[in-house]
Amino acid sequence: MKLDKILLWILRGGLILVLFSIFIRNYDFFFPYIVPRAAYFQVVVVLLLIVAVLLVSLYPVYRPKWTLVHTAIAVWFATMALSTVFSADPSKSMFGTLERAFGFFQILHYGILLFVITVALRTNRQWNIFLAFNVAISAYAAITLIGPVLLTGYVPETITGNPTFISAYLIFSIFFALYLFTQTDSKKLKILLGFITVMQVSAILLSNVRGAFLGLSAAVFFMIIYAIWKYKNLRHLLAGGLIIIFLIYGLLFINRGSPFLNDNSIVRRITNFSLNEETIKARFAMWKIALSGIKERPLLGWGRENYSLVFNMHFDPLFDAAGVGEAWEDRAHNVFFDELINSGIVGFLAYLFLLISIFISVRRSLIFGGLLLAYTVQNLTGVDTL
Repeated sequence: MKLDKILLWILRGGLILVLFSIFIRNYDFFFPYIVPRAAYFQVVVVLLLIVAVLLVSLYPVYRPKWTLVHTAIAVWFATMALSTVFSADPSKSMFGTLERAFGFFQILHYGILLFVITVALRTNRQWNIFLAFNVAISAYAAITLIGPVLLTGYVPETITGNPTFISAYLIFSIFFALYLFTQTDSKKLKILLGFITVMQVSAILLSNVRGAFLGLSAAVFFMIIYAIWKYKNLRHLLAGGLIIIFLIYGLLFINRGSPFLNDNSIVRRITNFSLNEETIKARFAMWKIALSGIKERPLLGWGRENYSLVFNMHFDPLFDAAGVGEAWEDRAHNVFFDELINSGIVGFLAYLFLLISIFISVRRSLIFGGLLLAYTVQNLTGVDTL
């Protein structure tokens, strides 16, 4: 086997190892799901970078082509670098916190990962294999949440650390499974992918993360409406399915106060959108605090991981009155407010440019367009994590 093929196989095997990050946890750490996972990820990615640089140096044909998305990511990274230099706490912005591992240093490793992926995966078949591994591994993540919740009654937080993270991860895997479903003619594989998708959706519902449910619902609604418009032969079937979905949800919403449904945490979570609900009141308070901080440092923001400084300086009693049981927050729980805090207007525009560039790239794909919508909607009320 030639050297370039050996290096490629090393890269592709290493990318599978990256996906196994979901298995990493160590309860000797105060944050057993975050710190060990981040350390493992960084080590694997840096080793892959060495191999990828060697490959493209010896064989220029493997150098990745520059795209609009690469440009948008480069601009986003540049704004993050600037905001880190002029941050209210540069060391915190650079290396992040133990709870999040989301500083500029960690995000640089995702830029490295993008480079490695575009070097290693060059055909649809290679991408399909990579996504298939992702979907298979995500099935484990779904099972580890569904099993303990249903069988032992554990709350999601005791199983996953932060169910918001696992829900966001599963949303991506759901759409990867849907994409692979369209790529295979095997009935057995289609049945398996359908089963995994059902497990992933069930895990999201059991996680009680409202933002993930809203994101997934928005994507499904958009995809059905688009399909009704595009596929005339399926129009009546899809319209009927959409009506049934609305009827089921309407019945749940109308009867949400009944003892039987009110005792169900899933139904209660997806039907209670009152402005007086504690988590919603807390979100409004956090966004109000964020606005105060943005006004103080509008251009380059406060730097990554510094929302807690803004929260402390501009604390709003409305947050405490919401009664969410937490004394402080380090995120605005809205990706756009977080970007404004992290990198100001400059970084916010760079982030919008990134989303738009991705949309332009996937605009012809109903599935990946739905994924982008689900990701964006869930981040309107949640915490983003790469």
